[in-house]
Amino acid sequence: VTPGVDFLPLRVDYLEKMSAGGRTAGSYIKREGRPSDHEILVSRLIDRPLRPMLAEGYFFELQLLASVFSYDGSHSMDTWAICGCAAALHCSTIPLSKAVAAVRVIICADGSIRINHKSVDDNECNTSAAGATSIHGTATSGDACRDISDDSRDVLSPLTGGQRAELVVAGTANALLMIEGEAAELEEDELLRAVQEAHEAIRAICDALDLLRDKVGKEKQKFVPVCPSDSMKSRAQELAERHGHDLDLALAGQVPGGKSARDEAIFAVRSSVLEQLVAEYESASGAANLQADANSNSGGGKLEGTSIDILASLAWKAALAARLRALIKRTNRRPDGRGLEEVRPIWIQPTVLPAAHGSALFTRGETQALAVATLGGEDMALRFEALSGDGARRFYLQYSFPPFSVGEVGRVGAPGRREIGHGKLAERALAPVMPPREDFPYVVRVESNILESNGSSSMASVCGASLALMDAGVPIKGPVAGIAMGLILGDSDAETSTGGIGGDENESLEAVVLSDILGLEDALGDMDFKVAGTASGVTSLQMDIKVEGITLNTMRRALDQARSGRLHILDQMARAVPAPRTELPHAVPKIRTMVIPVEKIGEVIGPGGKKIRAIVDKCGGEGVLSINIENDGTITFSSKDTQAINAAMALVKSLVVDIAAGDRFVGRVNKLLPFGAYIELMPGKEAWLHISEIAVERTEKVEDALKEGDELEVVVIDKGRKNQFRVSRKAVLLADSGSKSEDDGLVSEEILVEARRAAVTAAERRRKKNAVKTFGERDGGGDQPRRRTQPQQRESKEKS
Repeated sequence: VTPGVDFLPLRVDYLEKMSAGGRTAGSYIKREGRPSDHEILVSRLIDRPLRPMLAEGYFFELQLLASVFSYDGSHSMDTWAICGCAAALHCSTIPLSKAVAAVRVIICADGSIRINHKSVDDNECNTSAAGATSIHGTATSGDACRDISDDSRDVLSPLTGGQRAELVVAGTANALLMIEGEAAELEEDELLRAVQEAHEAIRAICDALDLLRDKVGKEKQKFVPVCPSDSMKSRAQELAERHGHDLDLALAGQVPGGKSARDEAIFAVRSSVLEQLVAEYESASGAANLQADANSNSGGGKLEGTSIDILASLAWKAALAARLRALIKRTNRRPDGRGLEEVRPIWIQPTVLPAAHGSALFTRGETQALAVATLGGEDMALRFEALSGDGARRFYLQYSFPPFSVGEVGRVGAPGRREIGHGKLAERALAPVMPPREDFPYVVRVESNILESNGSSSMASVCGASLALMDAGVPIKGPVAGIAMGLILGDSDAETSTGGIGGDENESLEAVVLSDILGLEDALGDMDFKVAGTASGVTSLQMDIKVEGITLNTMRRALDQARSGRLHILDQMARAVPAPRTELPHAVPKIRTMVIPVEKIGEVIGPGGKKIRAIVDKCGGEGVLSINIENDGTITFSSKDTQAINAAMALVKSLVVDIAAGDRFVGRVNKLLPFGAYIELMPGKEAWLHISEIAVERTEKVEDALKEGDELEVVVIDKGRKNQFRVSRKAVLLADSGSKSEDDGLVSEEILVEARRAAVTAAERRRKKNAVKTFGERDGGGDQPRRRTQPQQRESKEKS
């Protein structure tokens, strides 16, 4: 046991080897580096159901490593990692109390439930194909389903058209431990049905893990638990009772001054209790009693490496938790004076940052989040590398929790695991209401900055982010609010039965469900259950249990109470921001898209990106214009300057347009030459107008008929190699003067043939004229070419 540690120092690391999928890391050194967000989220997913199942007082350093060495591209790795780590602990000497398992469950559009199987076509989620599947050798009801553990989304994949919800559920054979997932505004009853189906599969896996332990399991380690004895806990409660009046005032929210005054009052009682408790147990008789308690708890062994201060601190925490729980049950009042279902006061200030695209300051009690929304082009997408391939996220939320938000001094730098997890939870809550790309082509980034925290900062991030999106003019389907629920269990609510999670109807009556929990209630309670959604249903949820599990009836009560709180918060949000802006803010860049044939992508990009860079430079440069080309031919133009977008789109169109003989254009004279002019048909496309094709009558000089900058209508009469075009103005004049074909406005075929013949004749005449030039003619002597002598040839070469 590490000296001075009063918690379980468990570390979980989930690692994905790129070689598992036949790939190599894209970094310069070609090996895996710091863990990705996806790996961190899966590590958290493994930790949460396993930590509460380890023996109380087991404070030894413990590390779990889950590595992916082979990946077929079809199966979910996160739930497999949970089951694998649980199996390793269950068969080892480490005191895991019961087998733990996890499954992935999907609710399809037709209401069918699919559990834990490899990927199939998305359409299979739209039809029911009842069958039996085998989970670790035990048959359970289920269907062949699409496994949506696509690594392109961290832990959970975006819901497709055939899916209404996706959950990762973990638990033991008798109770639930963790739920994580997202839904498309699903009703609570449907979620409960999916959880119940998932637990049947969990029970089958746990039975298989028990069989595995019977065959290969090792004897569990005997250790002295680092936990206060019953006598020390009783003594701590007796000492706390001496300050019962002051303590009850603080725990009942009757101390003026808010959280800081309440914390000071509780700290004063704590200091007095710990001082006396440590003094008593540091005496000779107290130390002997402490060792005797350790012997009775562990069956022998010495209590070494653990100070009396740590045991006394744990005894105080147990006494404080017992008093708080008893006070809440007795008075139905909470540490800040609220009722059990009461939500803290809410204050909202939209457009708090005038220069940002969208912003909102959301305050709920003593928790405050400043959310900022930023809109941009495809170059703003969050790119990532995963086993299943590289990709980019067009909507993402990043959560920041600076130390000053809780009155502390700490490191500020890269986000920690908690920040990444909270950000992903809030992102999943908002993802189902984001508009499709076809309706809203912007990439959206939301950042949530926690300015003050006293419980449920992740759910404040959901509310603030929803308001910031509406302030930025993002047409979301509806506002989203989140609330964190707590639980104070009775003696019969923890996992004591063997009949599963259903329980009796009266089993959860002793449990107390708390709405919008404080930090103190989170620390001393039995559950942290976060639920987010719209007025129509749930979009995201996360449940963590700190005991051995809860029943389905208790979970139903928590979901029903969470819905009431969520609707109250949504009503407050609607008063501040009734709907998204009808127009985007002026600071938001304009975005337009066009689609070109896939085979034309190379023509637009050019060798080494030469053409696309030239277009950007011509239209203002990278600081003004951004162009993104995707593999399906979709091109996105992003700029604050509408003229730059229009110019760039015209240049791209000129590169991909197919020009044929007979097409008419209004061109611009770019350059005059003695025997013709270059006409710009469109940006980037020039054509040659010979002097004989300028007018119907003979043209002596080009300058007499045309000037640079003139606009004139021409028709394409020939297309040469390398997209070189010849045009005629004479053919247009003849057609407009009455020599038209029956198709009004089109140049007749006879005129085109005649113009093409004249152009060919003129070209042939120029070729012959150039061919008759000889050395003699250049030198000005004789009709026959004159042969040069060797000295003359040598002199000419030296001059060259």
